[in-house]
Amino acid sequence: MGQRNPRSERFKFKSLVRAEEESIKTFAVRLRETARHCQFGPKLDENLVDQFPASLNLKECVKKIVDHSVGLELSFQSAVDVALEVEE
Repeated sequence: MGQRNPRSERFKFKSLVRAEEESIKTFAVRLRETARHCQFGPKLDENLVDQFPASLNLKECVKKIVDHSVGLELSFQSAVDVALEVEE
């Protein structure tokens, strides 16, 4: 396969949405995998944290992640952990 276009990869990343029956854990893995070719560099975690709640399709999870992040430097793994708590 040829070299991937980072702009095209970022468009795919920002367009990603969790499927209705997809688990949060599976979606988080898919989101991280999609980000691999975006060339985010040191901003990878920040971009994952920003995109994750926007792509979840679960209002309760999004609210909990946002509430949890107030005053904190939220990591992608922390955001996923918060969403998994709501999913259970």
